[in-house]
Amino acid sequence: HCPCGKIDFWQPLRRLWRGRRKMMRVRGPLTVAGAAGSMSTFLWRAAHPLALASLYSDFVVGLASGTLPKASFATYSAQDNAFLGAFVRAYEKCASLIPSHDTEATARMQRLIIGAKEEWETVRKAAGDRAENVEVLLATEEYTSFLDAAAAAGGVAEIMAATAPCMRLYAFLGQRMAAALGGESLDQHPYGEWLASYSNTDFALLVADQEWLLDYFYAKDQQAGGVRAATQAGTVAALYHHAMLLECRFFNQVPGVPSWREASGAGTGGQVMSRALVVDFDGTITQEDTTPLELAVAPADKATIAALKADYAAGASAAYPALPDTAASTWDGGVALTKHLEHAAAFERVAYAKLAAAMTGTPRAALTQAGADVPLRRGALRCLAAARAAGNSVHVATLNVSCSFVAAALSRDPEGGGGGAGLDAIYSSELEFGSDGTASGKLEGAALATGSDKAAAVASALGGAPFLYVGDSPGDLPALLSSELGVVVGGSGSLRSTAKAFGLKIVPLEAAALAQVREGGASRGTTRDTGILYEAASWGDIEALLFPGTGIGDAPLSTGFAEAFRALPPAPRVLIAAGSDSGGGAGIQADIKASLANGAFAMTAIGALTAQNTYGVTGVHVPPLSFFEEQMDTTLRDIGADAIKTGMLPSADQAAAVAERAARSGAALVVDPVMIAASGASLVASGSVRESARALFPMADVITPNLPEAAALLQCAIPEDLPAMHAVARGLYERFGPRAVLLKGGHLPGVSGAGEGAKEAVDVLFDGEVAFELYGPRVPTRNAHGTGCTLASSIASHLARGTGLLGAVVASKRYLSGALASSAALQIGTGPSGPLNHAYRLGAWPVRAKTVATDALGLAEAPRAEFDLSVYAVTDSAMNEAAGRTMEQVVKDAIRGGATIIQIREKGVSTKEFVDIANQAVAAACGTGVAIIINDRLDVALASNAHGLHVGQDDMDATTARRILGPDKILGVSCKTPAEARLAEKAGADYIGSGAVCGTSTKDTTAIGIEGVAACVAAVRIPCVAIGGVKAEHCPALFGQAKCAGIAVVSAIFAQPDVEAATRSLADAVAAAKAGMTQ
Repeated sequence: HCPCGKIDFWQPLRRLWRGRRKMMRVRGPLTVAGAAGSMSTFLWRAAHPLALASLYSDFVVGLASGTLPKASFATYSAQDNAFLGAFVRAYEKCASLIPSHDTEATARMQRLIIGAKEEWETVRKAAGDRAENVEVLLATEEYTSFLDAAAAAGGVAEIMAATAPCMRLYAFLGQRMAAALGGESLDQHPYGEWLASYSNTDFALLVADQEWLLDYFYAKDQQAGGVRAATQAGTVAALYHHAMLLECRFFNQVPGVPSWREASGAGTGGQVMSRALVVDFDGTITQEDTTPLELAVAPADKATIAALKADYAAGASAAYPALPDTAASTWDGGVALTKHLEHAAAFERVAYAKLAAAMTGTPRAALTQAGADVPLRRGALRCLAAARAAGNSVHVATLNVSCSFVAAALSRDPEGGGGGAGLDAIYSSELEFGSDGTASGKLEGAALATGSDKAAAVASALGGAPFLYVGDSPGDLPALLSSELGVVVGGSGSLRSTAKAFGLKIVPLEAAALAQVREGGASRGTTRDTGILYEAASWGDIEALLFPGTGIGDAPLSTGFAEAFRALPPAPRVLIAAGSDSGGGAGIQADIKASLANGAFAMTAIGALTAQNTYGVTGVHVPPLSFFEEQMDTTLRDIGADAIKTGMLPSADQAAAVAERAARSGAALVVDPVMIAASGASLVASGSVRESARALFPMADVITPNLPEAAALLQCAIPEDLPAMHAVARGLYERFGPRAVLLKGGHLPGVSGAGEGAKEAVDVLFDGEVAFELYGPRVPTRNAHGTGCTLASSIASHLARGTGLLGAVVASKRYLSGALASSAALQIGTGPSGPLNHAYRLGAWPVRAKTVATDALGLAEAPRAEFDLSVYAVTDSAMNEAAGRTMEQVVKDAIRGGATIIQIREKGVSTKEFVDIANQAVAAACGTGVAIIINDRLDVALASNAHGLHVGQDDMDATTARRILGPDKILGVSCKTPAEARLAEKAGADYIGSGAVCGTSTKDTTAIGIEGVAACVAAVRIPCVAIGGVKAEHCPALFGQAKCAGIAVVSAIFAQPDVEAATRSLADAVAAAKAGMTQ
């Protein structure tokens, strides 16, 4: 039963979306993120503040905490019924605008319509009489009118922009609040059905369909150009933003919902708990540790600074105790953690004094200028200003050696104009400056050198009053433990691993809201008492929770949105930290090509240079660590990164350097723990990789080991079956703590596929809760060098574009499967490990034609269909009409008789009629393995999604045809001479049709005879089918003497009274001729 006392109306939706499954087997043509562009990602990011306003709204917090009144939820459901009607109408209008031949877009749109109609029907039935009699509230009326107007006036992209915020927002709310509830059973939750429905993976896939359609049709409109394309960006942005604003109003209109902030004792100002906010500086307000920026303006030479860094690294390894091997099961009030942190205090004070000494001679003016230029985290100063506006005191506590540097960084206006965030105090050390304005190398007064020093300074200044604290590193833990609410930002793996080791929990920030409302605002003491820290995804999250704005219901449509749109980055950015491969097949070279092919801009930091080819590695050179770091710093400082991908990192120091920068940048991190190549070659010592894993893996969004690498990391046996893969994936997750593990099963023997006798490769993706088995075709080929690099870089590229992890992995597997299939016959190098054609989507390289044994699972990105030219049937509309046969009938009869490939040739019909005929043929051949080829008409081949095209010498040239068709369709070319045959092969033809063998009644052409056909066959490496006047008696000579791959016939099949029997007779003759060749 639902909370309003009626039937459980979410049950049908759970059946539709199949609930929260613990195991998913992903097969078939699954794509969970659009690849047409990044518009939907940008729109979501730009509207994110409104999404956060909804997340912390009274309605959503009340629903997630289970305290929302039943009557309020009932009103919400009735309003939802009215809204869904407009939503379905908009979807149906969208479907009417999508061309029928665009099968991908049509299928996605139909999935969305089915889902929306199912939801509408269940809500309508549950509401009963209320569905018709309910008063439509103002916000609902505004929203439905907006959707109807968008549907009436807009194209597909505009309608998708108006409806996408609802889908994306509900998935966001469901996932965030379900995560905030932690391990709490949704089955026992009053609104668990709502949370489960919108937090599950299947609803996320519907969201991906929606955003794919938005990106796809927006990109198509932009390619078309014109006035509409020039103004469309602003239109789409305004529609999306206004829809998100209407979502906020939709939640806020529900009557009878108590304010969770007032109920928790926060008061009308929206304040949660304390009236003092204390914030760390380095890595919390700034994007990175600022010590290198300060040292950069010091007069000390590079050698001195390098020695200082080396001295610190050596001392730190001895001073900081190792974390316990086993994480604490309970929280002891911070006793053990405090002792651990105090262990290195003496070393930290000595190191701090050495840092101050290294600043000797630094002008104060240079320090303040460097501080004014330091990159800050987005939204940090805005949040501090919001805290001041809400009546809070705001303090910054830092271990930085220069208060002048810190003050200059914080003096900027939250919106970038100057004026500062307005601080009550900065607790920091300060360098001693002489009369000449340069640093003496000493400090003024006492030093704040340790986390304990900082915590003591805060406690003293505030007189023991409660405070909120925001930090990012282990050095912040003493202050975090003393705070009433401790918030963690950034991606510090060391803080997380330290907290975990001593039983200190880190939970999503929204859990603080749920705890407050459930406990009625009662103080729970400090973090030391509760043993809980809260993790914020961004400063925007902190502001939305602690210091919400007022008047969201009256917010203007698009304040600052045009400016934000102009700031859209030109491309998703991926920084690759890995080794190079001089042979071009793997490493940095493969990473760059894969990133480009998957829509991202690639940058590099080379950690090793290798000399290698298709036989193996002959030498490795590792550049100095300082230069490796300089590559990353220089790139990140200017260009930045949305994702970082690691490959071969020869040393743990390199891994630590990457981890540090990943934490600072906030970029997604994909770690390919390169130590054992797909060929079996050992690349990096396993001990070094395990040490690197401890630094990198806790920071990673996903790690991508192959089976031997996983076994080496866990020091266990290599998995030999699927259950063992699941166990190893879970083991890696539990031992190293990444957000997800993608365990690649390429070394596992093939598993049973969908078809009889088929074999598949399977990978396992485990995110700590759900295990996904990802199946793809196993492609037999020597050209698999660099597949691990390619897959990981593709994943990083999709993450950089804003795709979710599952979508990024599935899209990347599709890409890799397509690359393997398209590259199976390449001959580059003579060794056992050949490279891939990463650009196969742009065009196939000329290679000897070879059929690749792929199945129809759909996970591969449409590798070229298998084709057999043996019995090549060419239809004739006049013959079919004379016999009273339909295209569907003759195609099915020919296939039953043994036709292996069928060409559809139509003369004197309209384009629409030709497309309809081609669609009949494609449908009739579906599932048979027989390819359908369209004669002459490229537009018809594309519109009907036929398997390929055949052109003559007087038709479109083969080069142009191949470019438009792409690499995944079959292309045949008619040729009379060896010269024409060679040109066709060079242009990318898959086969040639050579003839006429004899004169023919169906086409006026000059015969070249069997000898002429044989000359064309000998001139090329692609297969040849004999055409023109061919009869069964020609088979022995054509297959034996001319070495043809098949014969093409018209009259011998379609002029006969029984098409099936005629085809079978011809197929028998072909089989006999081929058998004679082997005797």
